[in-house]
Amino acid sequence: MAAEATTSTYPIKTIVLVVQENRSFDHMLGWMKSLNDNINGVTGGESNPLSASDPSSGRVFFGDGSGYSEPDPGHSLEATHQQLHGATLTSTTFSSNSTGSIRVPTMQGFAEQAESINKGMSDVVMNGFKPEMVPVYKELVQEFAVCDRWFASIPTLTQPNRLYIHSATSYGATENDTSMLIKGYPQKTIFESLEEGGCSFGIYHQYPPNTLFFRNMRKLKYIDNYHQFDLQFKDHCEKGKLPNYVVIENRYLDTKLLPGNDDHPAHDVSEGQKFVKQVYEALRSSPQWNEILFLIIYDEHGGFYDHVPPPITGVPSPDDIDGPEPYKFKFDRLGVRVPVIMVSPWIERGTAEATTSTYPIKTIVLVVQENRSFDHMLGWMKSLNDNINGVTGGESNPLSASDPSSGRVFFGDGSGYSEPDPGHSLEATHQQLHGATLTSTTFSSNSTGSIRVPTMQGFAEQAESINKGMSDVVMNGFKPEMVPVYKELVQEFAVCDRWFASIPTLTQPNRLYIHSATSYGATENDTSMLIKGYPQKTIFESLEEGGCSFGIYHQYPPNTLFFRNMRKLKYIDNYHQFDLQFKDHCEKGKLPNYVVIENRYLDTKLLPGNDDHPAHDVSEGQKFVKQVYEALRSSPQWNEILFLIIYDEHGGFYDHVPPPITGVPSPDDIDGPEPYKFKFDRLGVRVPVIMVSPWIERGTVLHGPSGPYPTSEFEHSSIAATIKKIFNLNDFLTKRDAWAGTFEGVVNRTSPRQDCPEKLSEPVKMRDFEPNEDEAKLTDYQGEMVQMAATLNGDHNKDIYPHKLVENMTVSQAVTYVGDAYKVYCEECTKAKESGADEHHATDQSAVGKKAETGDCRPSAGGQQGQRLVQAPQQPQPQPPAKKSNTSGGVLENAAASVTSTLESAKQAISE
Repeated sequence: MAAEATTSTYPIKTIVLVVQENRSFDHMLGWMKSLNDNINGVTGGESNPLSASDPSSGRVFFGDGSGYSEPDPGHSLEATHQQLHGATLTSTTFSSNSTGSIRVPTMQGFAEQAESINKGMSDVVMNGFKPEMVPVYKELVQEFAVCDRWFASIPTLTQPNRLYIHSATSYGATENDTSMLIKGYPQKTIFESLEEGGCSFGIYHQYPPNTLFFRNMRKLKYIDNYHQFDLQFKDHCEKGKLPNYVVIENRYLDTKLLPGNDDHPAHDVSEGQKFVKQVYEALRSSPQWNEILFLIIYDEHGGFYDHVPPPITGVPSPDDIDGPEPYKFKFDRLGVRVPVIMVSPWIERGTAEATTSTYPIKTIVLVVQENRSFDHMLGWMKSLNDNINGVTGGESNPLSASDPSSGRVFFGDGSGYSEPDPGHSLEATHQQLHGATLTSTTFSSNSTGSIRVPTMQGFAEQAESINKGMSDVVMNGFKPEMVPVYKELVQEFAVCDRWFASIPTLTQPNRLYIHSATSYGATENDTSMLIKGYPQKTIFESLEEGGCSFGIYHQYPPNTLFFRNMRKLKYIDNYHQFDLQFKDHCEKGKLPNYVVIENRYLDTKLLPGNDDHPAHDVSEGQKFVKQVYEALRSSPQWNEILFLIIYDEHGGFYDHVPPPITGVPSPDDIDGPEPYKFKFDRLGVRVPVIMVSPWIERGTVLHGPSGPYPTSEFEHSSIAATIKKIFNLNDFLTKRDAWAGTFEGVVNRTSPRQDCPEKLSEPVKMRDFEPNEDEAKLTDYQGEMVQMAATLNGDHNKDIYPHKLVENMTVSQAVTYVGDAYKVYCEECTKAKESGADEHHATDQSAVGKKAETGDCRPSAGGQQGQRLVQAPQQPQPQPPAKKSNTSGGVLENAAASVTSTLESAKQAISE
């Protein structure tokens, strides 16, 4: 039986390629985002510092003023490395990377590198073309397709990248090698593969073609494949004689009569536009038009800015040939993103090739626990992995920092249940770090240069000032077997041993940093801010702007409602009951891109607190983390998840690593309140951080980051910075997350592990008595949550707000109060949505008659339920962007009766 002929199912019979010169995607096409928001282009918020090593050097923002540019920006291997990493390339850069020390590109060195060539050149590289300045591309992008994630093959200049275009390797070249020009590069090209497959090709040139760099392309048999562009291209188009593969080479020399049309600086880009127009119109009039795919690409970025970091892991060397000395480049990373336009009658109008992250992570899950230092929770994990910067037992503190003879307390391994709560205010933390009292001049004197490096010698003394004998509590840590869930996670996945609280103070300001990279000047709870809500932008809004989804799974009213914008009606469906919905969403693969899981911050017999706050039982926190892990592990989304467990601040417990007090930028130049006027230019105490993913190698220890600045550290703003990077979001929230280190490099495998444990050990109860919620008074944080709840039900208008409301309240009363308040809030939200209220307005203190118009879903003073809101006129609302993951979308899902109903269910279960 005769074999059937193999024919392509594609309608394309001819591919036509034009390769232009030395421009980045953002520079040429970034502003096309204004025509098609699906394009991963620019907004004008992108920027670079004039000095990557100095956050205060001033920034150059990306503009739309490109035109003619001269001279040529830097784009060698050395220059490109500086542009990507803000650091100098050395002879050990690539050898150290190959052993695991990977520095993810920050894209923050373009301006500085340009200024090193010519003063003022940063304005050249930090500008792009308005669409109307490149009208041919504007029409092609609108009519056909643009690819917004195409990278140069290697991070260097023209010729090596052009070799890749035709042969998928540069044969070890990272620059032009004149010795190779004599014999020609020996590797096989796509032209030979076409010939072997019985396909035709033609090279249409305007000057001697650069395909002659290849030895084999100098063979006599190929001489008839070379054609004069000006004499033969249009003729071949008209006669339908174009071969299967057409390469059109441009004019790379610039004269009066024949200007350069390759777009190389300092050639006129309008000549390149004329060239592409000429090629397109010849193809469009050809009888072969319906069989053509026309590609316009650029060989490399030419030193111009682009905001998308190129991949530096998971890229194979083509032939295991290293680059030349002194760098010995491994060819295991890509170059900067370049423009690519695709043209064919088979392409839908306005196609933007889907932007997908190179990271395997599609969902980040965050649990934030309470008030424990690294050494206290994880310091003794050093006994399991000596690479962890933990404790040995030789660490100690004097009972009096001012009296060396006062006796010392050594750090032990006897932690278990601890009560009461150690000091962790701004004043207490300063005493713990410096062994000295905080004064009204402490931070002002620091700002003029008198910097006192933390000695970490005041923990014991400060603890003793609260309760005699408390130094033993703060100078102890948990044996690994006492926190068995963490023991397994540290062994199986990753621990970060250099992550600091964002500021040296208590819970709420640090939790604000987690979601917004600033506390908006707060160093403690500010009850006046709870009423309107903190006004700063959050990472949740950035995710929404980037077309990503998020969900907040809560066990009591969520503390994300501290933010004004998170009280908008449009976000009510992003709040979910943890007990009712988290496991269900895991099982159904419905988790959004970013998941925040809030814990139980009130401690009762039936539902013990699981946030690890003293005096809650840490074993309950272990059960909580175990519950979350096992739900994630069994989810069909498991292979796309990165699960983070962090602590908001140190809670007054000892840590031996001094936090940085220099090189830390204030996020927004807002000082703290009187009398201290804290400058937000130093970090808090080191806290525990565990990272979990099947993409993480067993026993990974993540130390400090390698950028984006020399002083950068891991701190809570690193979460927003990393989310921005993984999900390709446009803008930083503040100067702090722009500075903070990112941790996407912890995902260090080429494929997900199959041996991750499905179940974790069962924790053992530490507290030998039951909590008495009917008598227990509120902690500061619990009081803040009650005060926040009062702003939801209208009690903020009463004279008992803020302090009388909570001063004698018991935990039992708080459980009922916050549950009822949240119920009122959710009911009013439902009514407001049903009435057609504007979902995009934040809540404010308007009268009841204005509530439906403003989106304020809170009742007036007195917390009366069931009030009717004024009907707002129906207006068309902007549609939210498409989600990047299959999220629940959701309804209000009975979150209204969240806390009370959960307690009642638990009571019924026990009685049965």
